[in-house]
Amino acid sequence: MPQPRHRPQRHRPGDKPFADIEIRTDPASSRGSFVRLSQLLDSPVWGKDPVRLEDVWDMLPVNLEYPLTDRDRYPALYTDNRSIHGDPHPLLHVPVCDIPDWVIDDGTWETANSFFARYPGLAQHHEYVRRTPRPDGPPDFTRYEHGGGELRVSWLMPQGHALVEERREHLRGLTRRHGGSWWFLPAIPSTGREPHLLMAWWSVIYTLSMLARYEPASWAGLTSVDSNHHAVPIEGLLKRAIDFIPSLIAGTLEEVSD
Repeated sequence: MPQPRHRPQRHRPGDKPFADIEIRTDPASSRGSFVRLSQLLDSPVWGKDPVRLEDVWDMLPVNLEYPLTDRDRYPALYTDNRSIHGDPHPLLHVPVCDIPDWVIDDGTWETANSFFARYPGLAQHHEYVRRTPRPDGPPDFTRYEHGGGELRVSWLMPQGHALVEERREHLRGLTRRHGGSWWFLPAIPSTGREPHLLMAWWSVIYTLSMLARYEPASWAGLTSVDSNHHAVPIEGLLKRAIDFIPSLIAGTLEEVSD
């Protein structure tokens, strides 16, 4: 089957389970639209190094409640810049939300640091709230009733004491914007960089469209609510795409124009 140029590429779904479908892009040297827009948005392309669909799927904030498997997840992590207030301060200090249960259940600083290392913005952190004052004390997670939880994390401000807006601007440089909110994203493994959320959406939606176009029988099976557990997550994603993608495009245009 021909592989489309200038867009994310995928393997035939029969080769691998749905969550493990491999997505590739054209190399950074190409002139395709996916590569060119990625470069404009400072978003990585990964060429022939495959990225699993599940990994990009979990980067989309709308998929927090729609996992594809029961494996350990590295989802988009919400943060609230409205919590930044007060007098000038040398630390940016915010909650990092939606940390998955497997990290909280382990509860150790080693697992928390290893988890944070997957997120370029979080990997730069200075400290987080601990349950004991020891430098190797366990993180002091706050659990949610519905699962997951959050942790208050801090970063050193490069200029020392910084005003509220300066700290908010620093947070924007560590995160990606989606739907008027700010999110920490994990890196594409082979690049060490997190994608722009418009490019993550493009990768997932394009992969689904190729399944529907070239593998209609497999697509019909995947979207059958009665026989496939992926049907509800797929339906949820496509419904939310209608609401989120137009505003994401508008926000991206504003971002580029600024």
